[in-house]
Amino acid sequence: MKKEEKIMLRNEFSKAWDSERMIDYCTNEVSSYAVLPDGKIITIDKQSIKKHFCFGEHGYDFDDAARMANYASESTEYFKRENMKYFTEWINDLETSINNGHVEVSGNYVLIIYPSQYSGQTEDCKLASANFLPLWEVIDAKGGSAVVSELPGKTITIRGRECKVATAEDVKIILEAYRTAAKAHEKRVDTYLKKYGMSNVRTWTYWADA
Repeated sequence: MKKEEKIMLRNEFSKAWDSERMIDYCTNEVSSYAVLPDGKIITIDKQSIKKHFCFGEHGYDFDDAARMANYASESTEYFKRENMKYFTEWINDLETSINNGHVEVSGNYVLIIYPSQYSGQTEDCKLASANFLPLWEVIDAKGGSAVVSELPGKTITIRGRECKVATAEDVKIILEAYRTAAKAHEKRVDTYLKKYGMSNVRTWTYWADA
């Protein structure tokens, strides 16, 4: 991230935190960000590298859990897939959202933009947040009836918070930010594997009903 970008983000975080330590921490945790057409900023945090994997017998027998634990302790493919999972899921959901009329994810979820990221931030702070919510919850917020194709850009109140249904443009901008963050994280994972291999990976099993 360029120096001027960090300065810009730090300025926004200073409108949400009084602590210099927290302002620095939040700024340094940002991997990528999206600036929406209305000026709101969605930040995407760096993800830690996961090295511990636990397998319960719930859903399959204990021997299967033990085999999975053994596989996970040796497989760099599994290690990389699990460490990229956060970004992979977000990117897949956002891509699906665009493919399904810009709103839906598999017909069941809607991307919502919240006008703030922190409860204590000032009114001029541009930090915002985004999340997927069930379509039924969005329809309920519209009084129980809504034309899905007309939802993008609509302002609604959900769980006491005013928010906006993301438009196609919002989704595309956020998607690009996630792709950028994913590339940076994949580079970190590859560098980690090159340096340490699987030497620090720990796996274990447990009885789910114990």
